Amino acid sequence: MTTFARVEYIEDGWSSVLELKSVNGKFCDIHIRLPRWMNPIEDRIKKLVQERMIRGRIDLSIQHEGSDATRSVFKPDPDLGRSYLNAVKSLANDLGLEKTLDLPTLLCSLKDVITVQEQGPDTEKAWERIKGQLEELLDKAVEMSVTEGVTLEKDLQSRLSKIEQWVEDI
Repeated sequence: MTTFARVEYIEDGWSSVLELKSVNGKFCDIHIRLPRWMNPIEDRIKKLVQERMIRGRIDLSIQHEGSDATRSVFKPDPDLGRSYLNAVKSLANDLGLEKTLDLPTLLCSLKDVITVQEQGPDTEKAWERIKGQLEELLDKAVEMSVTEGVTLEKDLQSRLSKIEQWVEDI
């Protein structure tokens, strides 16, 4: 048996596409593809899937993009800056140079006083947004599995009837 379900949402500047495909299997084997910044909530996603999908190979894909996606954040290191400044002042005094140092020049020429870090969206808010979407996706997947099971049962019953007829004929 195979199952496929898909949901799409666009709200509050965010768009989501969640897809689930599962094939019959003895164990519950879940494979999740999601944006790297969502890795901290992967265990919660997996747990929610395991609660609803007891067995099979399950491939879940989540695309979640929005208005407050990855952005650069500048982090100063005041201790390193002070250390650089003291070294520059000492060097200027030793060489008899005028004190013409200005902060922008100093900051631009000193390594690691200000570092740039990439900051992703808030994973907790992302979890709040996609949890309901994931539950809807799982509802659709379970519904499809039930429908496919009923269809499979009808097919097997039909085949059994034919075999019983053949046995009688023989």
